[in-house]
Amino acid sequence: MDEQLIVVDENDNVLNYLPRKIVHDQELLHRTISVSVYNDKGEILLQKRSPKKDNNPGFWANSAGGHVTKDKDYGQTAKDEVAEELGVNPDLILIKKMKINDPVHTTMTCLYKTYSNGPFNFNKEEIDEIKFYSREDLKQVQDDLSESAKIVLKEQGLL
Repeated sequence: MDEQLIVVDENDNVLNYLPRKIVHDQELLHRTISVSVYNDKGEILLQKRSPKKDNNPGFWANSAGGHVTKDKDYGQTAKDEVAEELGVNPDLILIKKMKINDPVHTTMTCLYKTYSNGPFNFNKEEIDEIKFYSREDLKQVQDDLSESAKIVLKEQGLL
């Protein structure tokens, strides 16, 4: 069964629950989360997406992210995604909610941040590698970042 995503309006009011493929094919506004993990040096953790992923394969992306599905909220989804993708369970801090327009899809996204030095046990089915980047290093890999990662990093003043 295709996961049911939460389709929303510009004010984040729920309009419908539809399969992921339909939501993406019709470019409907839907809920997602993005988590930025920082270490004690102030560097940000990025993940290199597996070439098997259906969007942004092989690109560097935010520390963790995902779709909010039916019967879940932003906060629970963020906790679940960090645990599933990175194998850690840190406390999360909400930065803001914002609409993100990128070439892949348009989303209503809650941005979270947290702090962890690991160790990480990342999901090798979804992620090829993870790495901490300084602000200077981010500028050098900018062409290898997903568009949504660029938007989130700019929002946090890192690009």
